[in-house]
This record gives sequence, C-alpha cells and structure tokens, in this order.
Amino acid sequence: MSDFVTFVSLGPGDVELISLKALKALQQADIILCPSTVSPVGNMLSRSRDILLELNINDSVISLFDVPMSKDRSHAILCYKEVAELIEKHYEKRLKIVVVAEGDAGFYSSTHYISDNLISKNIPTERIAGIPAFIACAALANIHIAKQEEELHIIPG
Repeated sequence: MSDFVTFVSLGPGDVELISLKALKALQQADIILCPSTVSPVGNMLSRSRDILLELNINDSVISLFDVPMSKDRSHAILCYKEVAELIEKHYEKRLKIVVVAEGDAGFYSSTHYISDNLISKNIPTERIAGIPAFIACAALANIHIAKQEEELHIIPG
C-alpha cells in the first residue's frame, strides 16, 4: 500500500514525454482514476485512458470519472467530490491509488479540486510532475519561452 494518493502527470499527450517516475507509479497502481468526458452521443471519451493504453497499462486497473466541461463549474465540483469519496473507499482498502492528469497535475488541473477534497479527509497526496503543453509546444517549435530576465505571465482562459 502507498501512504499517499498519487497524482500522476501524463504530460502533453506524447507517451514518450511521460517521466520514468510517473510510469513506475502507473505500473505499480492497484487502481488508476482517469478523467473523461461524455461525447454528444453519450460515449465516454478519455485521452488519458488512451495514453495509458499506449503505455501498456492494463485496462482492468483503469477507472474513468466524468469531468463535465462547462463555464458553470458547479456540476464539476460535485463530480470531484464524488471522485474523492470513491478514492477514500479505495484508500481504506489500502490500495495503491493513482489519479492521472494530462499535462501537469499542478498546473490548471482538475486534480487540484480532488486533492483538496482528499486533504480535508486527512488523506495524504503526492504529485509527480509532468510537462505542460506550452513547454512541449515550445520544444517542438524550437523556441525559448523566456530568457534571462524576461518575465513570463500566464493568463487563464
């Protein structure tokens, strides 16, 4: 059993950009919770699950949770609370629990809300860093994002 619920950053979507530490945590997990969305025709879609399957993670340990995408965040906040309650049940069974996030789990990530719910239940968490998409894009474009004394400002959408 892990003493923590681990939030694993999957990186920007390229399976070769996941960290070795993240891959190891995924391979050792008893359960991996993956964000998903519901398509207009009712299918569950999850790029995170697709990444895990490309990494040869066994589909039997993957569990999807819905993340409603809307400017009104009230339904999403309820979903995060439900995920935290599910995690609490797995944690009480002493399972190794991983929650995945695309990009970096600490940068504009839904995992923040889940983590807050877990911390309020005295369930410890840890994060494994990843590569945010804007960093990967700069690498692909072969450009620097900021040099020397230049400032970088991030403005949320």
